[in-house]
This record gives sequence, C-alpha cells and structure tokens, in this order.
Amino acid sequence: MLSSKTWTVVGTAALAVALSAVDARAEECGCPAARNTHAVSALPSYASAFAGRVVAVKEEGADRKVTLQVFRAWKGPRAKTLDLTTSAGACGVAFEEGADYVVYSTGKKDDLRTDACSLTAALARSAKAIRQLDLHAGYGSNPLRVPAPGSGPAEARQR
Repeated sequence: MLSSKTWTVVGTAALAVALSAVDARAEECGCPAARNTHAVSALPSYASAFAGRVVAVKEEGADRKVTLQVFRAWKGPRAKTLDLTTSAGACGVAFEEGADYVVYSTGKKDDLRTDACSLTAALARSAKAIRQLDLHAGYGSNPLRVPAPGSGPAEARQR
C-alpha cells in the first residue's frame, strides 16, 4: 500500500505535467502570457459572452462550425441559437455536442469566432464567471438555470 506522502508526490507530478501541457498549448497558439481571466473585466476584449448548449458541430476544412442553444447572453447578439466558428486544430475549442459552455467570442453576429486563447470553458467549470457576469448584467437575483437536455428549441426542431 502506498503512503499518503507517495500519493502527494504522484499528484503533484501529475498536476505539473497537466499545467505544462496547458502552458505549451497557450504558447503554441500565441495566447498572451498575461491574459485577463476575470469574467467581467475581460468583456471589452470580446464581442459576445453567452452560456449555451452545443446542438451541432460540423467540421469544415480547417474550421469547426458550432451551433449553440443560448441560455443567457451577457454581451452581444440576443438569439435563441447562435452559430460560431473555431479552429478544428489544437488552437480551437473542442466543443462536444450536448455539452454546456460559457462562450466568449469575437466578430459580428453572423461571423462569431472563438479559440483556445479565449475564456470559453465548460459551464460546469464556470460558476465563478457566471456569478460575476450575472451580477454585472443585473441578473444577480435571477441565477442562470440550465434547461434539461431535450427541453430546448433545438430538440423540438429535430422531431
């Protein structure tokens, strides 16, 4: 049986490897070394910020076209669904159909783009950002409620 000290060393080594992989990816993609990670103060860098569920992902050459059912928009276009583009390569966001995300994108409504350098992340890992954005946008007393899968307009269109 391994001691707790051994597990601490193993865990620390695994974390260091994971963090170095993230740093290497950020460097490879040309992400700024000191980027702003505060949800509200980073907003001026983006054309839109919203929470949504991926309803479709389509590979188109070097790009990945993604359609999201929007739960809440803090900045940018207001629509039930939004389409955006990300790179299909290492510097793109690996969106998964059916998964929920907080998305930060650049561009106009008909040409939204996001990438690995943005603050885009899985909704489950974004509780702090959601709270900051909700308070900033006046939703403080109306917290984000994510609909259950199968209850949104995208699923109704597929039937």
